Amino acid sequence: MENDSSQEALSNIELIHLARKKGRKMRRPLMESEFEYADLAVSRYGSWKSFLQAAGLKLDYPEDTVSDEHLIMLVQKKAAELGRSPTTKEFGYSSLAMKRYGSWRHFLQVAGLRDRKAISKISDEELIDLVIKQSAELGKAPTKKQFEHGDLAVERFGRWTYFLESAGMSPHDETFRRYLKRTLYLR
Repeated sequence: MENDSSQEALSNIELIHLARKKGRKMRRPLMESEFEYADLAVSRYGSWKSFLQAAGLKLDYPEDTVSDEHLIMLVQKKAAELGRSPTTKEFGYSSLAMKRYGSWRHFLQVAGLRDRKAISKISDEELIDLVIKQSAELGKAPTKKQFEHGDLAVERFGRWTYFLESAGMSPHDETFRRYLKRTLYLR
């Protein structure tokens, strides 16, 4: 693979040309993991789907072209991007995965990922304890993306700030550090 500076020198037209060339060679829709400039394409176009649309390439992937191993690799890659297991709406092959594995939960399990619904068994008090612990480690309130259960917290408390306020903190409050020290000394 070329270094980052030479990739950045590629124009959008050159990027599209390379994708079309690779797609013609493969004779099927080009997958993100198969294109060496995919990260650059996604950063410029916002998503792999948007890039393919701009390039005039097909978006549909015939089921027989995606192996089980590749399907698992794709969901693991998506999980790494998100920092958590994707939902069915966030994973482009979710219907194929459920068809092959019987359920989304089983597919995630086979891929070595945790189902977010299973995580929802965490109580509100446990969520608050976890965010306080992470805050102590960071020295500040974590962002929703930094917190492993951020989506669950928002789902339960309505907004990220409401969740932090329920935990006795604010993402913008400088007195938060004093709160943390007091909380940690009391425990």
